[in-house]
Amino acid sequence: EIKNEAGEVIAVHEDSNPEHAVWMRRDQSLVAYILSTLSQQ
Repeated sequence: EIKNEAGEVIAVHEDSNPEHAVWMRRDQSLVAYILSTLSQQ
């Protein structure tokens, strides 16, 4: 399992939802930016 800075478990289901997996890879940098911004508050 993967946890973000808030300790929430991020579920990864690439096999069951390939379109979501592609979106996550495409926007991985944006997601990382959002998480880092939220963790700074």
